[in-house]
Amino acid sequence: MTIHWVQSLSKQDKYIVFAVIFSATIFILAHLCGVVANKPSYIVPYFLIKVFNVIIAIITMLGFYAYLPDIRVWVRMQPHFPYKNYLLEFDSQTLQLIV
Repeated sequence: MTIHWVQSLSKQDKYIVFAVIFSATIFILAHLCGVVANKPSYIVPYFLIKVFNVIIAIITMLGFYAYLPDIRVWVRMQPHFPYKNYLLEFDSQTLQLIV
C-alpha cells in the first residue's frame, strides 16, 4: 500500500510526523501500563490529552457558531455549492442547522 502524501513532505515535515506518532505511541503505552498496573499517574497524561481535545472541540464549535450568522452570505458566494438555490430558500435557523 502506497501513501502518496508522504512523498510531498519535506524532510523536516517527516521528522515532525515521526515525533508526533512516536510521542502518541508512548502516551498510549503509558496509558495501557497504567491500566494494567493500576497506577493512576500513568493514566493522567492520557486523560489530560482527552480534556485538551474536548476544550479544542468546544472552542471550534463556538467559533463555528460565531461565524454562522454569515452562513447565508457564505453559501451565496460559493460558485458550485450543491443545492445552493434550494438551501437559500430556507430561513436562517434551518439553514444553520443543515449546513
